[in-house]
Amino acid sequence: PASRAHSAKFELKGLKRIWKTAFIFMVLTVLGSLTDQIDRLIISKLFPLSRLGFYSVAAMIAGYLALIVSPIFHSLYPRFTVMIAEKKTQELRDVYHLTSQLVCTLTCPAAGVILFFSRDILVLWSRSVVVAEQSAFILSVLILVVLLYALIIVPQALQFAGKNTHLPFWGTFLGLLAMVPGMISAAHLWGINGPPVVLLIYRGVYFLLIPNLMHRSILPGENWSWYFRDILPFCLAGVAIPALAKYGMELFPAPSILRAVLIFLTLAVSYACAFWIYQPFRSRIKIFFSHR
Repeated sequence: PASRAHSAKFELKGLKRIWKTAFIFMVLTVLGSLTDQIDRLIISKLFPLSRLGFYSVAAMIAGYLALIVSPIFHSLYPRFTVMIAEKKTQELRDVYHLTSQLVCTLTCPAAGVILFFSRDILVLWSRSVVVAEQSAFILSVLILVVLLYALIIVPQALQFAGKNTHLPFWGTFLGLLAMVPGMISAAHLWGINGPPVVLLIYRGVYFLLIPNLMHRSILPGENWSWYFRDILPFCLAGVAIPALAKYGMELFPAPSILRAVLIFLTLAVSYACAFWIYQPFRSRIKIFFSHR
């Protein structure tokens, strides 16, 4: 018998179930965009356009670090949602910790190298010593801002999956209210270098506070493990290796080309160390050599 065609119908009940979540996500997106742009907006109002150009160069380079982790968030959010719905708590814990470590593995080495070699990177990027002199400090601060943002990508995905959106909402909203007068005051006191420092303070407070509160409700008992096992070792390695390389290059100055090569080697060594700390990668290497 011929199958009967059914016309699609719009159901208001389905919209009612999701409108609150959709609205909160929209508000968080708007607040997040304001947080990302408020420093440039304030600088554009208080300083000449040329100063904004110096700031924008640093912000653009630092922003590339966020591109590394953005796909991780979009892949984790639906996976976390399924695991929470199916009450797969142990699997959720394992994936949460491993992906947090993966984010650190991918971001901490690059952030450490940019932090200590911001001037050299700006010279290579812009071919301008003037840009490098004006933007080096800003880049060093903004790369820490972006790193702190990247490190909470996994907790953020878990909060959204668990519908625990009030924490990021209030954290972003109150932070924005505090940052606007703080950045204006800092700009008057320290010039163009002031607003990114205020932004760094906000990101630091958010990093210490919001995941701490989130772990109490979604993954109780995992807070200190996340900070000290998933984050701290990678951050220490990401800072220590470039710091030692910077110290060595200051003691033994090298020509610009050789210095660029040494910076690249520092980045390679930092990534090698980070991947060795990352347990799944280390296990695969051991298995590979054990079968040779």
